[in-house]
Amino acid sequence: MPGHLRSGLGPSSVADRRAYGGAARRPTPPELHASWEPAPDRPDPIALLEEQSYRRGRELAPARYGRMRHSPLAFFRGGARIMASDLARTPTAGLMTQLSGDAQLSNFGLFAVPGGHQVFDFCAFDETLPGPFEYDVKRLAASVTVAARHAGLSAAECRTLTWASVVAYRTSIAQFAGMGMLEIWYSRIPEEELSRSFNPAADTREVFGYPCNTWIVRGCSAGADVAGLWRAVAQGQMHAEDFPEVDDSFGGPYGHRRNVVAAVRQHIPALTPRRARAHSVLPERFRIVDITRAGTTDGSIDVRAYIVVMQGRDATDLLVLQLKEATTSVLQDHLPAGRYRTAGERVVRGQRAIQMTPDEFLGWTTGVRTNRSYYVRQLWMSKAMAAVDTMSAGQLDHFVGLCARTLAHAHAKAGDPIALDAYLGEDDAFSDAITEFAQRYADQNDRDYAAFADAVGSGRIAVDDVAPTS
Repeated sequence: MPGHLRSGLGPSSVADRRAYGGAARRPTPPELHASWEPAPDRPDPIALLEEQSYRRGRELAPARYGRMRHSPLAFFRGGARIMASDLARTPTAGLMTQLSGDAQLSNFGLFAVPGGHQVFDFCAFDETLPGPFEYDVKRLAASVTVAARHAGLSAAECRTLTWASVVAYRTSIAQFAGMGMLEIWYSRIPEEELSRSFNPAADTREVFGYPCNTWIVRGCSAGADVAGLWRAVAQGQMHAEDFPEVDDSFGGPYGHRRNVVAAVRQHIPALTPRRARAHSVLPERFRIVDITRAGTTDGSIDVRAYIVVMQGRDATDLLVLQLKEATTSVLQDHLPAGRYRTAGERVVRGQRAIQMTPDEFLGWTTGVRTNRSYYVRQLWMSKAMAAVDTMSAGQLDHFVGLCARTLAHAHAKAGDPIALDAYLGEDDAFSDAITEFAQRYADQNDRDYAAFADAVGSGRIAVDDVAPTS
């Protein structure tokens, strides 16, 4: 278990760990989480967005704002920094874990991993950082409420769906509290359940029974349609030699290919020693046949991301990697930054702590421009991310349960499920309180969205007309 989380684990015996978690209910009773109101000196949400864009690169901010202006749900997805600022003033019980940092519905998805297995897991780790478990739970619950309102559910239905998601988290933590650590580590949502819940569809915009906005990767904003090319290769419709060869210039305003090539070739030494030994030959065995700029999620559209297609033995032997810029987590203004040398290292170590299925190619690097930090990961052939905007009430009901269970698994892996279970208790106090918090925060999100729309209308912030990702 990560050493930087040990301060939240308490004593080592099961009985003492349970007593430790139960004792946390006295200074921070679960009911306390319900009473949220915006602070009198709450920062201007638009200013927070502007500051974040300044840190990441202002030239890409209009595209991000263009997605956020489509609805309160799209705004919520892109507003993780706003909520991080608000969460910093909320009560916590002192039970630490590795946070996703942005545990909202659009950051979960379904993957077909090597071996043909299906895994439901987190899709994004850009904001990961050690911190209080409540931050993730409140972010997820608020996203459920915002999504339910977007779907047109009644106030009572929104409250019921949000409450059920928190109950699913609490009951999952209780199950993990009864398991050994290795059993938790290798635990998965049964593939039979995923097969029943996600029925394959011919239309890739409705993958596994849910409306999806992506198949393999999101649409590229520059360069070739690598997703389409990759599918064509997999289906035998074209060969890797049909990809354009790499040259020195990227052909756009986003930098040089040679920086991406250098970053990919340097990332292997940054892996753990075991993985480095296992994969040290890969840079020599694979050649890069295409690089393109890749689109990303609403919350990170303003960071640089690339898709790198590499060929091994022949045109059917492909390794596809994503190289994504890592920046400061939205939580780092409010929580200890940790002992990470680069932002890429922070993302990779956090992902390893909470991801269900390890990625053997996961690593961090810098490339030619050492002032930029990247993390590298493999892109699997099947990757479906749900289009929450278009889900029906029935689809949302099941989907949020899967997300809550996945979040509980991540917290149980990196934190102490026994102490968490004791704090959450067997009653509905925590579920009721978080549900109330989510309703209040969704109201605040509506107000922030209105302020954002005013800022767009007044010309305070510039936007590009970009469609939302889901």
